[in-house]
Amino acid sequence: MDTPSRREQLHKDISVTHCADPNPGTVHTCHMHDAPEVLLVVQGQLTVTVNERTIRVSDGDLLLFNPAELHTIVSHGPVFERYVLYFRPDFLRDLSSGAVHPMECFYVRADGAEANRIRLTEPELQGLRDELESIAALCEADAQLYGRETELQYRTGLLLLHINRLHRTQEHPAADTESEEARQICAITDYIQKNIDGELSLKTLAAAHYMDKNRLCALFRQMLGTSPRQYIVRARIAAAQRMLQQGESIDRVCGRCGFNSLAHFSRTFKAHTGIPPSQFAREKML
Repeated sequence: MDTPSRREQLHKDISVTHCADPNPGTVHTCHMHDAPEVLLVVQGQLTVTVNERTIRVSDGDLLLFNPAELHTIVSHGPVFERYVLYFRPDFLRDLSSGAVHPMECFYVRADGAEANRIRLTEPELQGLRDELESIAALCEADAQLYGRETELQYRTGLLLLHINRLHRTQEHPAADTESEEARQICAITDYIQKNIDGELSLKTLAAAHYMDKNRLCALFRQMLGTSPRQYIVRARIAAAQRMLQQGESIDRVCGRCGFNSLAHFSRTFKAHTGIPPSQFAREKML
């Protein structure tokens, strides 16, 4: 891997940032997130690699990443201006319905390079900017503001409803069965993240979600393009990177990320990042 990978951690229920990088050729580190990501490109010419797919991105594109998608962003300048939103799925738990699930757009995907991207018209771009500005203002508001959390949930839910409509009507039509599968995969990946140090065998996952093991494997292949085992290993390595960045010892990280031996942890970590955990920890402390 050409760039070091990391997992960006969400410390709040929801986060919105608006920023611009003036330097061309900027490489944004290969990373994953603990939460779904909405990336609205206001201005920029980008090459985005998602797992092993490459996407060409330009002004007015909307990018959606689920927590399983390791991605690298290369900005070709002269400016990369964007809004970035992260949110915890549990924050919006009460907003889903049988027909529409707010996570659908992050998991129900068309094949090919368009899978993570929605192209926007100028009015659509401006509309999403306005919605993100409203959410950002609430995120920055005093924590004691009356009704703040309820309004934040409401506005975020409306934003995701808007995005799901764009997702369905442009190039990613979704059947109701796919919406239910999005709900299922969201529940399973959330379970994995919350039990990253525990027993996560195929049998355990299937039993916890009342699902046949073959059905579970097929669901991961269909919705995430990977197997449950590959997803779990990648999630554990990403969690390990985050803990090492926070200064935890390698021995402690090994146990907290579900590895049964330090040797196994070191081999797996190096296979996924290109360097051993000891080197990763040293470099992050510089």
